[in-house]
This record gives sequence, C-alpha cells and structure tokens, in this order.
Amino acid sequence: MEDKVHQQASLVLIDMQIEELEQRLNALQEVIVAMTAAGGDTSEQAELMLKMLRMRRALATFRMELKEDAPDRHDDGEAS
Repeated sequence: MEDKVHQQASLVLIDMQIEELEQRLNALQEVIVAMTAAGGDTSEQAELMLKMLRMRRALATFRMELKEDAPDRHDDGEAS
C-alpha cells in the first residue's frame, strides 16, 4: 500500500515537472520567434530548446517505466 502511495506521489511530481518544462518550452519558442523576427541569432536558444525537448522525452519515458513497474511489484508482493 505504501509503495502505491509513493508511486502515485512520484507520478504526480513527474507530471508537474513535465508541465513546467512544457511551459518553459513554449516561452522559449516565443523568444526564438521574436528574436528571429528581429534578425537576431537564435543558435544558443535553439540548442537550449533541443536539450529541454530531450529532457521532456526522458521524463515521459521515466514516467511510463515507473507506471509499468507498479503492477509487477504489486504482483510480486501478492505472490510472497
């Protein structure tokens, strides 16, 4: 039972981090658009965006793996 509560809390935290990262990505995209319109160099911002996208993908993958592990741990606990 405690594992399930801990897992749910972890999933909520990961969801919050993904949401915050998506908000930051949207804001960065707006900055890039404005800089491009002004003729500015956006290579550093584009590199940052790529890193942030990779982090979002990693968090989503981790979340999926954590969620998939839950039934396995629960089944193992019942078999003991």
